Amino acid sequence: MTLLQPSNDFKASETVFLSSIVDNTVENCLKIMDKIASKEVNEFDNGETVAISSFWSKGTCLLIFLRRFGCRVCAHHTMLLNELLPALMQKHIRCVAIVQEKEEIEDLKNRNLWNGELFYTLDKSVYADLGIQSTNSWNLFSSLFCKKSHTMVNEANAIPGDFHGDLYQLGGVFVVDKTGQCLYEFRQNSFTVSPDVQTVARVMKLFEVMFSCMMMEILKQGLKLFGTIVCSGCVFYVFNEQFYSITLCKGSSMEPTIHDGELLIVKSLVSQTKTTSRGDVVVAVSPEEPSIFICKRVVAVEGEPQPSHEYRRIRTGHVWLEGDNKRFSRDSRHYGDVPFALLKGKIWPWKNRGTIY
Repeated sequence: MTLLQPSNDFKASETVFLSSIVDNTVENCLKIMDKIASKEVNEFDNGETVAISSFWSKGTCLLIFLRRFGCRVCAHHTMLLNELLPALMQKHIRCVAIVQEKEEIEDLKNRNLWNGELFYTLDKSVYADLGIQSTNSWNLFSSLFCKKSHTMVNEANAIPGDFHGDLYQLGGVFVVDKTGQCLYEFRQNSFTVSPDVQTVARVMKLFEVMFSCMMMEILKQGLKLFGTIVCSGCVFYVFNEQFYSITLCKGSSMEPTIHDGELLIVKSLVSQTKTTSRGDVVVAVSPEEPSIFICKRVVAVEGEPQPSHEYRRIRTGHVWLEGDNKRFSRDSRHYGDVPFALLKGKIWPWKNRGTIY
């Protein structure tokens, strides 16, 4: 019985085994460990040769088969697992990384990407026996252009990288108990995929790490949601100010053309450099109360005679506004011509959605 939990968009091979139930799947996993149990690897510091089975012979072991060191993304994956080491060591869980490149192994130690035990092997059959794949040139090339790859490269941007080593060999992560049974296994099918650190922590019963990962995920999702809200708000604000908006008319000064409580579409005049003509119905900031918007009709434009004083002309950059229901309208007859700068937009009644004549 298995519980499959893909760790990313590529759905890499990641399996959590329920150790309380022994079935064919677990037996197959035991056979996988048996394939490599007798194989030997070399300790980095002194070159001592040890059997792989010795890593879990005295207790649970975290076993990491690393990809090449020069890959910044893979180094970032290793660094994430390295953060589990303090909690694992407190539980006396052995943490072992195995690599297949002896030449640059010291660089891995110097960069503090992995502080656990470090071994190397020149026998590539160890990776093959565990079912860890090698990629090909086409898959490697296409992975460079996927969204996941760009995200991971950005996260690992601070880590130096190069093109040394085996470009095609992938890696894997295994948690093995004292009997040689896998509690967790992960195999890459692309260099951009990584094991789920939270799942590894759960298998190891690192509850503090699980809580920390959960809180970080909540924070990450919260920041993502906040960013979406801010971006949406900015887009809405710009659209509302520069293009179209919907408003509600209050009052009877424009009856019978526009009634109290009617929805109105406002087309911004900002994008049209305040161009308007006689007969347009507009929304403007009240010259008397800047906190109030008014809805009036343009009766005269700049250079034309004022309707209430035919010997006076509308000033340049101004318009004359009046309500259609003049008995109940306070407009230019009371406060004079209105500057273009106070005009916000032209009006279309929602029910008509056409030009007002």
